[in-house]
Amino acid sequence: MKKVLIPILLLSSCFCTAQGIKFESEGSVPSFKNNQSKYFFLDCYADWCIPCKQMDNEVFSNESIGKLANSSFVSFKLQMDSSKITRNYSTMAKNFTAMLKSTYKIKSLPTLIFLSPEGELVMKIEGYRSKMEFLSDLNKVLSLDSNYYTKITAFRERRLNLDSLEKLALTAQKNDIRDVLVKIAEAYCERAVADKLTIEKQSKIGLELLLNFDVDIPYNYLKLIANNELFIDSTFKNKGRTRVFLTERIYLKKINRQIEKAIASKSQPKIHDQIDEISKDFNFSISDEIFLNAMAYYSLQIKNDKNYTRYICDKIDKYSSKYLTGMPLVLVLNNTAFDIFHKSSNKNELNRAVRWCDQALSLVPENESSAILDTKSNLIYKLGDKKQAISLEKKAIYIQEGYSEAKANLSKMEKGIRTW
Repeated sequence: MKKVLIPILLLSSCFCTAQGIKFESEGSVPSFKNNQSKYFFLDCYADWCIPCKQMDNEVFSNESIGKLANSSFVSFKLQMDSSKITRNYSTMAKNFTAMLKSTYKIKSLPTLIFLSPEGELVMKIEGYRSKMEFLSDLNKVLSLDSNYYTKITAFRERRLNLDSLEKLALTAQKNDIRDVLVKIAEAYCERAVADKLTIEKQSKIGLELLLNFDVDIPYNYLKLIANNELFIDSTFKNKGRTRVFLTERIYLKKINRQIEKAIASKSQPKIHDQIDEISKDFNFSISDEIFLNAMAYYSLQIKNDKNYTRYICDKIDKYSSKYLTGMPLVLVLNNTAFDIFHKSSNKNELNRAVRWCDQALSLVPENESSAILDTKSNLIYKLGDKKQAISLEKKAIYIQEGYSEAKANLSKMEKGIRTW
């Protein structure tokens, strides 16, 4: 979860509803410094929102609610309709409101957001709440047992077991709160590593937390995942998922810094020692794929098309076809083939790319094949077979009638003009 460190703005006055909740002045945003341990309540509203006005009149004006809210929360009203934001909103306040919409996926109003004193999301509620419901919400936020923030803290302090954390993850997933899921994944990873949990003892939800979110998994734990690659793939019924995850994470931990340094200094990457280490820690196949990925990326960044196409062709032929299946493989094959079409004049590489297109075509129904046919048509045209290229392009247009790019390519082919 993100901590939104933004100073309070325009705090010269507060506005409140009768004897109810005292909201900070319009255009103010939270500050997580010197807050004296109070939680934050953010009422995300719009002027045209009828349930928002009902909550103002019926709920926020209530004396009992005001007493609890004012003693334990710093409260803000935030206009979500950008066309209605007044000049009282500074650029910083406008940016905060935009961030709020994006981070917490505000799709309906009112949306009520509660943050911890440190700025962590505690609870998000959508829609109208009655007086009793909202009073219950306030108490839940302050309860040690009823919110994301305190439950994750309790898990880290070993006052909560893995099953409880996984249930919390399902709730956060259902509510589409990515920041919370990342925090849960981090906490889960810490516990799994500390307790030396074997892969077999972890649930599907736990493995999903490790594989789906950008958490810092220790290098030694990556070895454990590598040793159970087939088991994890079978758990998710997704061949190649673990392999893609491993090559990405190992690359980031061991290779990325050297590659970025070489790009910045325009020098040759010095990664052979790291590649040898990866080969010993994992296996040659993983180290070789990471090497090809690294050198392809490096070559692409320094605009060395000849080396880029050489490395990427080897990577696709040796690994992608072996470890990927279904649509992930189709996308990799077609996109890389199109790259080869644009960046290579080597007939061997162009023919390899044609074979990738044929493989991709064998994996999709005909009514979804137009983009792949267009790629294959361009490759064959570049190889010099104008007649077959035109035939394939016409087929792509027949399958997808409004395919303007294919129509433009066909026109060029018929006139003998280059399409690259």
